[in-house]
Amino acid sequence: MADDHGRADKLSGRHVVVVGGSQGIGLAVAQAAAAAGAKVTIMARNPDRLAQAQATIPGSATVVCDVADEASVEAAFGGVAQVDHLVVTSGTFGSEERWTFVKLPRAELERVVRVRIWGVFNVIRAASSKLAERASITLFSGAAAWKPVPSLGEAASTMAGIDSFARNLTVEMAPVRVNVVAPGPVRSPALERHVGQSYDRMIEHLSSVLPSRYVPTTDDIADAVLFAMRNPALAGTTLHVDGGATLV
Repeated sequence: MADDHGRADKLSGRHVVVVGGSQGIGLAVAQAAAAAGAKVTIMARNPDRLAQAQATIPGSATVVCDVADEASVEAAFGGVAQVDHLVVTSGTFGSEERWTFVKLPRAELERVVRVRIWGVFNVIRAASSKLAERASITLFSGAAAWKPVPSLGEAASTMAGIDSFARNLTVEMAPVRVNVVAPGPVRSPALERHVGQSYDRMIEHLSSVLPSRYVPTTDDIADAVLFAMRNPALAGTTLHVDGGATLV
């Protein structure tokens, strides 16, 4: 795909793999990459959601993949061609029950760690042999890693780990570039599921208190991911796309 000046987009013809790409931010990333001319492979654990996502992106490929299951991830990447850009959006907020960290059941913490830490570990290990020489990897953290959020300690602690992990990977895997996108609250199915009936009130409140006076959409986050893919100088960086959530 060419821009207004006739230049080909840097993503045109490139292979973009989005893990967790069947809905929400991941789907928005996959759709944006495809619109830029990329070849897109979507991975997620729910076959029905994968089929629905694929229907919105003509020519895309799908692979069932549970990031928390190492064997599933290895099998998913076994048949994948060279990867130019890898995006891992898989995540969970943990239990909808609002636990303080000291009272959080161990099983809930382990569930979050399996997805947000071991899931990333599994994906990068399995994908490493398929990455192009100058591939990019984009991981996800969040504003809660930088500004404490009550009853979100299990997710926040793993988000903070990803920021550090990406910087180390950038040095270790060079010239592969590893970056992190750190959203705050996002108008998304994941947030709506997490907060339930208070979702609309939360969005209205955030729209009045965030410095941007705006709550980002999944498309806004996808724009940041594509920037991380396209810019060859971006390495080991965390992009805060949160409307200024860490400042208030």
